[in-house]
Amino acid sequence: MFTYENSHISLRSAAQCLDNIVVIDGLSKSHAMSGWRMGWAVAPVELTAHLGNFAAMSMFGCPQFIQDAAAFALNNDEYYVRDMCARYQNRRDLVCERLEEIPRVKYLRPESGMFIMVDIREINQDDKVFAQQLLDAESVSVLPGSAFGSSTQGHVRISLVQPKDVLTEGCKRLERFVSHLG
Repeated sequence: MFTYENSHISLRSAAQCLDNIVVIDGLSKSHAMSGWRMGWAVAPVELTAHLGNFAAMSMFGCPQFIQDAAAFALNNDEYYVRDMCARYQNRRDLVCERLEEIPRVKYLRPESGMFIMVDIREINQDDKVFAQQLLDAESVSVLPGSAFGSSTQGHVRISLVQPKDVLTEGCKRLERFVSHLG
C-alpha cells in the first residue's frame, strides 16, 4: 500500500487480536495490474479451508504467465511502485490545484490512490446528470459518486491515470462546464 505524504499503517499491525481479521488484497491498484485478477487472502487458519472452497467455486485458476508476472511484480516492486506513487502524487497535486479554482466544488485531498472524489452538491445537480452533461458538453468523463452508494451521492470521481496535459485540459473543461451552469 502506498501513501503520498504519510506512512501507511496496516490494520494487521494496529490490531489487538489477529483472530478476527481477514485481509484480501491484490495487484490491480498497487502494481497497475488491473484486469489480471491476481490477489490473495490472509486469514486465520480456521478460515482458510472455507476461503479455499469459495475460491474454487468462484474462480477457475490463474494462468501461469499471470502468476509469473505477479511474482516478478512482488519481488521487484520497490522502484516501480515508488515511481508510480510519485507520478500519481504529481497528478493529484495538479488536479487539486485546478479544483481550487473552480467555484462550488469541494474535494478531500486524497492521501493515496488514483482517484479524487469531488463534491458537487453546491451545484445542486444530480451526480449522474452532471456526469452525463459534462461528457456531452465537454467530452470529459467522470464517474457519478452514486455508483458507490448513497454516501457518495452528489460527488463525481476523477481518475488520475491520464498524463498531466490531459488532466490539465480536463480540469479546464470541467471549470468551463461548471461556470456555464450558473
